[in-house]
Amino acid sequence: MENDFEFRQNLSQSQQQTFRLSQRQIQAVRLLRMGSKDLRSEISRNLSENPALEITSDIKNNAINSFSQRSKDLEKYSTSYSNSQKADAFQQILESKESRGETLQQHLISQLNLLNLSTDEYDLSKALIYNLDKNGCYGSMLSPKALLDKKRPLQNERLIEKCINRIQHMDPVGICCKTLEESLFVQAKIDGNASELTLFILNGHLDLLNPPVPEKIIKKLSQFKNDYHKKKFSGEIALDKINVTIEEVESSVKYILKLNPHPASEFVFDTNNEDFEKPDIVLKIKRKPGSVKEDNYAKGLVFDGSDFHFEVTLNNDDIPEVGISKDFQKKYQSKEFEKYRIECIDNAKSFIGNLAYRQSTIVLLGCAIVNAQKDFFEKGIGNINPLTRRDIAEVLDISESTVSRMTSKKDSRYFETDFGLFPASYFFSSRISSEVGRDVSAESIKKSISDILANESGNISDLKLAEILNEKGIKISRRTVTKYRNQLNITNSYNRNK
Repeated sequence: MENDFEFRQNLSQSQQQTFRLSQRQIQAVRLLRMGSKDLRSEISRNLSENPALEITSDIKNNAINSFSQRSKDLEKYSTSYSNSQKADAFQQILESKESRGETLQQHLISQLNLLNLSTDEYDLSKALIYNLDKNGCYGSMLSPKALLDKKRPLQNERLIEKCINRIQHMDPVGICCKTLEESLFVQAKIDGNASELTLFILNGHLDLLNPPVPEKIIKKLSQFKNDYHKKKFSGEIALDKINVTIEEVESSVKYILKLNPHPASEFVFDTNNEDFEKPDIVLKIKRKPGSVKEDNYAKGLVFDGSDFHFEVTLNNDDIPEVGISKDFQKKYQSKEFEKYRIECIDNAKSFIGNLAYRQSTIVLLGCAIVNAQKDFFEKGIGNINPLTRRDIAEVLDISESTVSRMTSKKDSRYFETDFGLFPASYFFSSRISSEVGRDVSAESIKKSISDILANESGNISDLKLAEILNEKGIKISRRTVTKYRNQLNITNSYNRNK
């Protein structure tokens, strides 16, 4: 009888442990699916329910450190067109300027509401506005093409350009550019009073102003007459047609200094905006020959096999760090609270462990995707390799369902890259066989279709597109071409001919 009781007691404890283990696993899976906003809510809920948990690192400190780090690029940029004294003085003016008290998005939407726009144009413009970062740019955000509603054929790349141009003309002028550098160029173009030399300098040649000494600028400009320089934004001006004199250079420098390098600076930045997508994974390319010789996913390192490597980090700027409360342990150290204390601490440790598991798993996921899509991260959009979630699951030795949960279109992680912000789901693409010795991804074929239609004269039918792609060694049917063209929001040849 006594043995029977002991057996049942052990069985009960075993069942409780199994239940507790499954609960922990469920929590781990839930945390993996969460974006930063939902994770903050989950942390807040656990803090309120479990007194053994406490915040050990406030998100304000994380955000300040992150802002300081990201501001280095802006500081470097500011000194590229002025000497250090002027740059410092200007920065002080910026920092002392009072905010309007409204967000940039609110200010732009209020102007948008005054315009007589079609539903497609209004909705796309609104999406572009909510896709701007704290500098009023979209370079570190979702690619504008990713904002197109595939169910609405009137939303296409031409409409994107039209909407971006309209927003750039709003107050403040120069918003909705890819970079702050392009914003200066757009401001000058819209102003209409900039000289050809000024536009040339702003069109991707701001390095000419470092240092802003007219004689040195003229010397650099003379070198450009014999060298080819890749255009940056639009309308590259032939330098040999520009009259370069000391007076002209001084006038250009003076004009550029009057432009606003931070057009969004007087507005409140709303990081809690639900429409604002924050990157979960930050990718940087490091050119340090010999510093990394092999992949180390645990440290977020992906070796390229040449003179540079990729660094993958998790963006935890707005996520507070939590730990076990020492005050709680002291308060409930007596024996009468032992069961309660142990239960709370066990739950706290489980939650902290699951947070760490989420962090490490997302970094591993990022590394595996980067390794599989090196062509994209090195060469840019249009170089997506075929990749399935099963491929990533096999590399990481986790279940395919776990990868699917982390990269679903609804709950997708976002990658911050040199080309903008991309959902993790973007990097998964089906395979299509080719005659060139390797499979081709659907995204690469879409890019080819877009390029062909942009460069070929006349309106090409889907059948002709299929023939051109087959000539390039890509086996594809007219029906599949039609499917991909529709996904690109490109109308058929008949409507394009209207």
